[in-house]
Amino acid sequence: MIVNKQNLKSDLGVEIVERTLEGLGYTMAHTKEKYSPYDLVVTKVTDQKSELPDGGFPADVKTYTFTTKTKQVSIKTKQYYNYCDIGELYDSPFYLFIVDELHDGVFAIDITNSFPETSRFSNIDLSLRKKFSMGQSIKLRSLNFDEKRKLKKYRTIQDGNEKYYLSKQLKTPKSVWDKVKKKKKKKKKE
Repeated sequence: MIVNKQNLKSDLGVEIVERTLEGLGYTMAHTKEKYSPYDLVVTKVTDQKSELPDGGFPADVKTYTFTTKTKQVSIKTKQYYNYCDIGELYDSPFYLFIVDELHDGVFAIDITNSFPETSRFSNIDLSLRKKFSMGQSIKLRSLNFDEKRKLKKYRTIQDGNEKYYLSKQLKTPKSVWDKVKKKKKKKKKE
């Protein structure tokens, strides 16, 4: 059986959001279908204060990263309208949870009450994707070391920040190389 990295990362994202929400006093019901348009129905079960609503609300979990340049995350137009319809069906806001190891956090975006941006990322970008900025989100918590390590293990090229991931190499300054060379020369003389 071939294991899909994207599915593993998605399952890990749902697990991280579940632990986060349980810590805030919520309980979750998962959807039965594998490819359902949303992942969870969340309900408040304690009196603990939270920036999320107290009543029940539907939610979807994405293990995306906000773009490094514009700090935005985007979803397809069809997904956006599905989310709005599902929120209307439940008569509550629809939340999109973003698990982002690059910006170290679990973020929540109220899709039904946030106005998405539809500008293109670049001149060659012809999509009409709905974009939400990091400023529209609520940071629920930071990720712990183990969660970040697992998310990086399942990283895929579809994560949206390919340039960041591919060029994430530290350039050693010339002064450091000079010091290393001097130390090697001293050891050889001794």
